[in-house]
Amino acid sequence: LQLIVNITKTGNYNFYMKNTINIRKTHIIKVIFMSESNCDIVQYIVTRLFYMQGKLVYANQGKMSDYELFNRALDLRGTIAITRYGGEGRSKKVRKHYETYPYSWYLPPPDDTYRIPKEDKTGIPPIPAQPIGFEDAERLICELDGDDAPAEWQGSFTCTYRVQSYIFLQQQVNVAYLLKYSANVMGVIRGSLHLQTVFVLYVVYGNHRDSWVHGAIAPSSGTAVMLEITRVLGKMVKEGKWQPRRSIIFGSWGAEEFEMFVLRSTSNIIFLQFSTWLLLLQQHIYENWIQFSNRTSLNYGIYTKVCSVGFLTGAGSDNAAFMHYLGITSMDISYYYDWVCEHIYPAYYTAYDTFDYTTFHYAGFTSHQAVARTAGNVLLRLADSLLLPFNCSDYAESPEQYLSQAWLESSKCSRNITNNITFIFKFTSASLWISQPLKVRQINDQLMLLDRAFLDPLAFPEQYGFRHVIWSSSVPTFPGLADAVEKAESTGLKEDWDQAHKHISIITQAIAGAAHTLDDVI
Repeated sequence: LQLIVNITKTGNYNFYMKNTINIRKTHIIKVIFMSESNCDIVQYIVTRLFYMQGKLVYANQGKMSDYELFNRALDLRGTIAITRYGGEGRSKKVRKHYETYPYSWYLPPPDDTYRIPKEDKTGIPPIPAQPIGFEDAERLICELDGDDAPAEWQGSFTCTYRVQSYIFLQQQVNVAYLLKYSANVMGVIRGSLHLQTVFVLYVVYGNHRDSWVHGAIAPSSGTAVMLEITRVLGKMVKEGKWQPRRSIIFGSWGAEEFEMFVLRSTSNIIFLQFSTWLLLLQQHIYENWIQFSNRTSLNYGIYTKVCSVGFLTGAGSDNAAFMHYLGITSMDISYYYDWVCEHIYPAYYTAYDTFDYTTFHYAGFTSHQAVARTAGNVLLRLADSLLLPFNCSDYAESPEQYLSQAWLESSKCSRNITNNITFIFKFTSASLWISQPLKVRQINDQLMLLDRAFLDPLAFPEQYGFRHVIWSSSVPTFPGLADAVEKAESTGLKEDWDQAHKHISIITQAIAGAAHTLDDVI
């Protein structure tokens, strides 16, 4: 496929303060390892060539709520905002300034298809953006001399964070748009049932290999785990020791950072990714963790870590198209030192994410080994089990909890549906006879296709790539209802509350439809 990328054009950008004092040109301050010296400057992937000048303001984490609070007192037109990392995705920090839809994941085929002129493309905000380092950010924020920022906006710098400044700032972002080819590299281990049925089931294990800069940890740690799993399984196949029941596809995605261009397919797939868990698979994952984590060296504390199982939300990685657009059961496997305090390592998306840094941060690669063992055995169970190791009853717990919370926010929403969720989702295969091939096939199909019962192509008309009414790209769950209630609460308009009621109906029908897909029809 072809995609449009932008790279640093001249190798620098400039900040200027009052009296045209140059603050910083883009550069790496200190090279610790030689592997850090041969990279492009860290850049904002989706931005524009632009020169701008205006007053500097501090917008906390760049969330919509931050800008709403700002707009109550200040006019942000013509200003340059500096934001902290976290709280919102990198791209959304800019898009909150200038929303454009749809954010299409598709690009036309090369050569023989009409291309939209670059100047007419949507999805790229028309304002510039550029990541900066700690030292630059400290100098800029500490130069602010307006009113104090709210307490929750204060950060780790030694100065008081303020919301605005009388400093006049100039910003220059130099980028060049190029048309580049990118390829997804695929490998297949054919299962024993591959040619025996028309309705072929695949298990896909994927990881993107492109990175923001060097990417030794993100994504290369995931690539290393996937390559080791393929080496072991490939050796078993070549020696004739093993063949999976279901075919396994390994995918190395080539352009995740540039809008997540991964595999598009209507085949029947379960998707696994190295790097959050889906409720259908949570018990299965936990059992594998307990079984195999004790083989990892105690010296590095992997054994004492508790496997954390949650729900898969977010659309910032390879699972987005599978889960949110195709309704394919997915999971994302990661190792974190401490999710509460330090869930992102310090060199994330910087020029210092190198192999030297990795060997220091993950001495002995024991965490990689633990994840490879867990993910590999999850993959084997999904590929080899007679019955897919899914637990539908777990699906009721989190949706019930979040739906109850959503409806408590509005007394206009009926609680009757909440009381029926657990009943709707209850499912058992106690009467299953393993000797009945059609029965086994029925159960597996019902389990595999459950997530697709929650797809509604008309639920989010402004977001083409999202169709799943339960799991969300941003809020914990029920994206349509959450967004509608938030808007209705802010405006108080009847038509906005009507939209909230509409999404309650969509969710109710989706849950009822999913329950019917689990009915015993044989």
